[in-house]
Amino acid sequence: MDDGDEDDDRTAAAGDQALAAALFARDLFAAVSRTTPSPLPIRWRLVDLETLSQKDTSSATRPGCERCSVSEGPVVVRASLATRFEASVALPPKEYADLKAHQMHYKPSNLALQRVSRTWPIAPEVELPEPAHDRLNQQRSAARPELDTLALLLSVTAGIRADGGDKVTRWTASGGSIGSVTAYAVVRDVPGVAPGVYGYVAGEHRLARLSSRAAAVPGTHPVSLVLTGDFTKVARKYSAFALRIVLLDSGCAQATAREAASVLGIGFGLRPRWDDDVIAGALGTNPDIEPVTAVIDLGDNP
Repeated sequence: MDDGDEDDDRTAAAGDQALAAALFARDLFAAVSRTTPSPLPIRWRLVDLETLSQKDTSSATRPGCERCSVSEGPVVVRASLATRFEASVALPPKEYADLKAHQMHYKPSNLALQRVSRTWPIAPEVELPEPAHDRLNQQRSAARPELDTLALLLSVTAGIRADGGDKVTRWTASGGSIGSVTAYAVVRDVPGVAPGVYGYVAGEHRLARLSSRAAAVPGTHPVSLVLTGDFTKVARKYSAFALRIVLLDSGCAQATAREAASVLGIGFGLRPRWDDDVIAGALGTNPDIEPVTAVIDLGDNP
């Protein structure tokens, strides 16, 4: 029961405090782990501890009024940046939903986005062997990254599975099948590939040699995969919601790379932090429109 409800004169029953704490802990765990749905942090849930009936209330502001919200006080000033972003892209109440705008998702120009990707047309091309996806059907012992292994990892992490004409399917889940993940390989010690920085051309399954400055990306592992998000492309369809799609896609790509590396017996290390400016300088990207979303070290550290 809500202590702030002046119309509710009931007294707390035995076990109500423990039940309330358990319900809150469940929602807190869901919000932090993102494994199950939760109203937090952009909605409030009122639970009647006697009947267990629930009511969710949105704290998102209404269009044209930054402070028209059930939240008390100057929400846009008090709330954290992350919470304000979540509120800005939250689905509106049904009475404010723009159903015609939703249909814009299916415009031919939006469907064409799934075939748009970076190709680096003037960069030297490096052919990759056809990925042997059947290798992922059985666990292998520890190994060092080879060219065929790198090709397989790039394929399942950021590659295209098939182009059916009407729809492009990918090895890894992608919001709207747009394919926001762009993969780069920083090669330091892979037989058959000169050390350097390479961009992965997903539509043609090949590498584009961007520079010989492998040392520009800190690290000593044989290969480092850098994942970025093509925010501009996704924003053409999802507008302000694009950042969430970019981050979700990156999470799926990271999970795929981790599982594939485990099966192939390749060392996998996900960096918890990096210098955006340094990485972007090495890749030749602009972090404001192509943010770095992951840096993964492959192979054993010499």
